[in-house]
Amino acid sequence: MVLSAYNLYLSNAHTVLLDDVTLNIEDHQKIGIIGNNGCGKSTLLASIAGKIETEKGSIAKEKNIKISYLSQVVEIYDCDLSIEEYISKDLKDYVRNEFEDIDIEIKSNLYKLKIFDFQRKMASLSGGEKRRVMLALVLAKKADLLILDEPTNHLDNEMVEWLEKYLIKYNKAILMVTHDRYFLNNVCNMIAELNNGKLSSYIANYEKYLELKEEIMIMNESINRKRRSFLNKEIDWIRRGALARTTKDKRRIENYDKELNKYKEDNKKEDSLSMDFSSFPRLGNIIIEADNINKSFDNKKVINNLTYKLKEDDRIGIVGSNGSGKSTLLNILSGKMEADSGELKIGQTVKIGYFTQENEDFNQDIRVIDYISDYHDNIYASKILENFLFTKDMQANFISNLSGGEKRRLRLLKVLSQNPNVLLLDEPTNDLDIETLNILEEFINDFKGPVIVVSHDRYFLDKITSNIIEISDNGIINFYLGNYHDYLNKRIINKDDDDVKEVAQSSKEVKEKKVSNKLTYKEKIEFDNILDEIDNLENEIKEISDKINQMYVSRDAYKNYLELKDLENKKIELDKELEYKMQRWEYLSLKEK
Repeated sequence: MVLSAYNLYLSNAHTVLLDDVTLNIEDHQKIGIIGNNGCGKSTLLASIAGKIETEKGSIAKEKNIKISYLSQVVEIYDCDLSIEEYISKDLKDYVRNEFEDIDIEIKSNLYKLKIFDFQRKMASLSGGEKRRVMLALVLAKKADLLILDEPTNHLDNEMVEWLEKYLIKYNKAILMVTHDRYFLNNVCNMIAELNNGKLSSYIANYEKYLELKEEIMIMNESINRKRRSFLNKEIDWIRRGALARTTKDKRRIENYDKELNKYKEDNKKEDSLSMDFSSFPRLGNIIIEADNINKSFDNKKVINNLTYKLKEDDRIGIVGSNGSGKSTLLNILSGKMEADSGELKIGQTVKIGYFTQENEDFNQDIRVIDYISDYHDNIYASKILENFLFTKDMQANFISNLSGGEKRRLRLLKVLSQNPNVLLLDEPTNDLDIETLNILEEFINDFKGPVIVVSHDRYFLDKITSNIIEISDNGIINFYLGNYHDYLNKRIINKDDDDVKEVAQSSKEVKEKKVSNKLTYKEKIEFDNILDEIDNLENEIKEISDKINQMYVSRDAYKNYLELKDLENKKIELDKELEYKMQRWEYLSLKEK
């Protein structure tokens, strides 16, 4: 046992945050805490880290256990120090011979997190850069327990993927709060849900948690059907995953769909969690048209010759590294920033709803209902607030009493509730809970106009986008058809897998050039056998998946963690091999034709 929290109780003036919460953390456990904004997730992490005291309860830990904690709001104690000086001072209490490689580890982490100049003063860093420095420091300490509060905030997609791989390999205990559902699914082996002060634990990753939660709800007939429908859709989606885009794996998905649909037929949802606003202004022939748009800052080009005509059904995700110009592009398209050259046309009937990254300075002394009533009458304002998870009690509350995530949710609701017909969203998922994200995804999917979104949330991009715009070096714009996983598949960003990259490139060339070369003798033998090899891989993956699922169902996952981890690692290897075989099969098929 690394740490045990017993019967924790904590309240504020308005609600009970922790009500008799008990949590045992074992070595190698990777626990994800989930729950609605304002429910007390960050409070729970801070109390376990020893940063705040609870009113009741106790925390016991093994002797000499080291805890490393990343809070959601990073506080720097000496901004006059350089990054290197700050790190050295922070590590002064650590025994150096136990951490002989810690300096190398930190520098490696900083490079991965795109912090390169270690002599920069901490005061000169942006909020996101400070947080990335602290994340690198927290990780490199190799603590027995890592406590991470929203570790993916202020990271671009490439950094998120690196951090995910890092934590999967991390061989100590992890306790974290994150809304990133792929992150939860891939990293965690236990999900703990905080609701009304009570903590419920599931020995499962996110996918298995959804299944277990659904089973409980099916047994409890008092639970309303729309919640069950939400769980069905989440399970349906996450099971499709990256392999769902391959031709061969569709058979398994179709079989699953048949079984799932039998249940859905008996449990059709009565209501929708999606929002239902009043009529939107009708779009004309011209929406937003960019013609050879260019923008530079300090002689660095961030937008290079962008030409695009926005269509009514567009669902566009914008990706790129931090500082690449994603927010700049949205500012230009919204008309809030002028381009250096080129022409931007915005249609006369266009009404843009623009959600920016920057937090608004709220009037803290008004009630939640009054904030939305500026745009709608009280009855309608109350209805849309409820659809966005603001209860009647919360609506009567002052904005000053809301959590950071609740304030962000309220600001997002304000943008959506003003009846726009074009949505521009800059990192809308930051600090939002999973249930709110699901509602936002449903709203976007039902929205009648175009949507352009900047986000590092891969799950969110997968669910709502049909096109990806990548801003790369020197502001070069690349367009990709499909969602985020399709974009990844086309880019083959895993630079360590040269074989897959080479096959993908060969396949692309065959498609583009329409080459009809005959298969070589060796390739013909390979082509004759490859479908059988794919079938064998799929069967082996299914057997391993069944074993993993059985361990979760029988509750053996907790007792036999190492066996479970071996199975999960084997499945990852087989999935990768299957993806390579599918790429190879596609290439050989095209060449054979």
